Amino acid sequence: MATAISTALLLALLLALLWPTATGSAASKYVARGRGAHDLAQTQAVAAQIARRTVATTLLLALAAVPLLIGLDGGDLSEAACVAVFVVGYCVYSFNSGLQFGAGQAARATGWHLISACSGLTGLLVVFLAGDRGPALRLPLTSVYGPVHRGWLATRCARATRSGAAPRTAAAQKRPDVRLVLMPMLRPCGARW
Repeated sequence: MATAISTALLLALLLALLWPTATGSAASKYVARGRGAHDLAQTQAVAAQIARRTVATTLLLALAAVPLLIGLDGGDLSEAACVAVFVVGYCVYSFNSGLQFGAGQAARATGWHLISACSGLTGLLVVFLAGDRGPALRLPLTSVYGPVHRGWLATRCARATRSGAAPRTAAAQKRPDVRLVLMPMLRPCGARW
């Protein structure tokens, strides 16, 4: 059973390394470069392009994870779906982290990393204390990456759309906020700013 779990996690991480995790580094570099040049339009365009490529490759790799795990390890569909969800979550995690660091939000990114680590360790401890040594061991790791960063994105969107929000200070207006970088990507999804 331990080798099946190891195989599943290894496959998910290798798939994520093929392309999507590198986009987090690219987002960090190009968003920081745009911040330095005070060129918000260019920053938004580059970040949106990187985000679109991340979404496309992440979905393809998540879909590829299902037959790969079933073929390589003989896993069932539920285990393969768990690996696909982990691939998506880990790629979202990597991209959002790079975007946050590039936007100069290192403290916020570090906070979300700590939340992810503590949530994952707590979930793993619960599974261990329950006595389950099977596929349930993947659940804490699978569930911690994507939801935490989707929660971060939802928080940012909610903060951006709240009524009566205080205007940004002059210092804050000079650095692009992550939600401004994500705007071009989220507008087709119905996001309102």
